[in-house]
Amino acid sequence: MLIWSQLGDFDSLEYAWWLQREAELLIEEGLVIRAIGIGDRASGNQRVAFCGS
Repeated sequence: MLIWSQLGDFDSLEYAWWLQREAELLIEEGLVIRAIGIGDRASGNQRVAFCGS
C-alpha cells in the first residue's frame, strides 16, 4: 500500500509510472498495488485535465 501526501505532485506521478511499467512482474509475485492520497474525485479530474493521465 502506498500512502501519498497528494496524488497530483510529480514525485507521486513518476512513482506511479514506474509501478505501472513493473505491474505485471509485481502481480506475478502476488503483490496488489493500492495507492491512497489526499484529494477527491474533482481534484483528481483536474489533475488528469492538466497532466493528461
